[in-house]
Amino acid sequence: MADVAFDLATRHHPGAATPAVDALDLAVADGEFLVLVGPAGAGKSTALRMLAGLEPVDRGAVRVAGRDITALPARERDVAVVVEGYALHDPGAIRGPSALLVDELSTWDTALRDCLRHRPSVTTIYATRDPAEATAMGDRVAVLRDGVLQQCGTPRALHDRPATAFVAGFVGAMNLPTLPVVDGGARLGTTVIPLPRRVLAAIDTPLVTLGLRPDALRLTRAGHGSIGVVTLVEETGYGHCTLPGSTDVVIRLDPRAAPAVNEVVHVVVDPADCHFFAADTGVRLTA
Repeated sequence: MADVAFDLATRHHPGAATPAVDALDLAVADGEFLVLVGPAGAGKSTALRMLAGLEPVDRGAVRVAGRDITALPARERDVAVVVEGYALHDPGAIRGPSALLVDELSTWDTALRDCLRHRPSVTTIYATRDPAEATAMGDRVAVLRDGVLQQCGTPRALHDRPATAFVAGFVGAMNLPTLPVVDGGARLGTTVIPLPRRVLAAIDTPLVTLGLRPDALRLTRAGHGSIGVVTLVEETGYGHCTLPGSTDVVIRLDPRAAPAVNEVVHVVVDPADCHFFAADTGVRLTA
């Protein structure tokens, strides 16, 4: 087993407008189980292939156990690769590599995934498009988008402090309305959410993207919060509401006392549960 690193590693396919993997700077600790997650085209498979020697590294380097293996042929890298269509055996049968790379094995059953997750002493990088799977399996999760690393951290860190609006929406169910800034706050429907001074100081446009998990919104009595109209009620305890300004949000409901579709409700937000992102770049506005 060994530590693995991408040192500003870049792969730019000939004729492509942008790199498939763009200056990836990522270190994987000895024995760690790291998950690469992102939508199709994020660069997950390309990154694995770069490390395995199946794709060239156009700039930067890849390292295993501190050794630069960028120029080594695949057979000399001491890296095992498992890809869709070739996962014919229990992953426990793969013996001895310094690192194990596993690429989007959607056909594996739960038992095989558990075997992979709990395989001891092998540094593993697993690629998937499923954020729920990523956060369930990974010691840490690295979120990729269009070849660029958005954030890498523990599942809890990504949930509690997403670095970008993309991470907030992709990894966790978060409402991300872009709202006008008025009177020191963000106008959400018929109410104004106060913005912290440090957020106001960081905003350079008249808009801000507010991050709100469904649990951060709740129904309240008339005369408080913003009015809204219920458009959908899920049996799982979530409701969809449209607020003035055509802002759609998902809120957590008590399924035993859920409102009806088309019912007018009042929605309140706890400012302490808000996340704030730049409307133009999506970058988190607070440290």
